[in-house]
Amino acid sequence: MNRVGVKDLKNRTTQIVRDVRERSQRYVITLDGTPVAVLKPYVPAEDDPPTAAETEEWLRSWDELVRDIGEHLAPGASGVAAVEEQRR
Repeated sequence: MNRVGVKDLKNRTTQIVRDVRERSQRYVITLDGTPVAVLKPYVPAEDDPPTAAETEEWLRSWDELVRDIGEHLAPGASGVAAVEEQRR
């Protein structure tokens, strides 16, 4: 794992972040020679909140589902009536 001091990190931030992103490099950040942090590639966890784009896509998919269902309902029929009919 690469080691980089805080001062060097300040001067080379863009290059170091690119190394992390593009080459999956890891860096131990040091302060006065003592390790204080690790900079490593981000790996999303399953419990991370969705991004705005993911939320928008999810909402669009529901809008499409609503349209698809609406196309198959008889004129004037409600979704509740359709579900009740299926239960009989």
